Amino acid sequence: MSDLVLFNPLMLSDEQFDTIAALSALNYTKAQMAVYLEIDLLAFEKAIWAKDSKVQHYIIRGKLQSKFLVNEKLLANAQTGNITAAQEYFKAVNAHEVEEIKRKILFYED
Repeated sequence: MSDLVLFNPLMLSDEQFDTIAALSALNYTKAQMAVYLEIDLLAFEKAIWAKDSKVQHYIIRGKLQSKFLVNEKLLANAQTGNITAAQEYFKAVNAHEVEEIKRKILFYED
């Protein structure tokens, strides 16, 4: 990983960050995560939006890990000849490409 130092204003433990990633992967809302972790919602949201937020990092990481695992299984099933998995995989690839194009147009990203 890079040398980026992530900000942890809530002083959460590594176990709590792993829980945040897991909840994020399951599409829990920020409010649901705060309740689950027994953290004040306002403080949790402030921690999310802080510069170089470790909370935000783990929320994004959880979603990416979940998406990776789903796409990995779809690809494996598609490669074995499962037509439905192939269709779903290519649909996911196309959706990702559309998001990349939008990001380039709207935010001038390369």
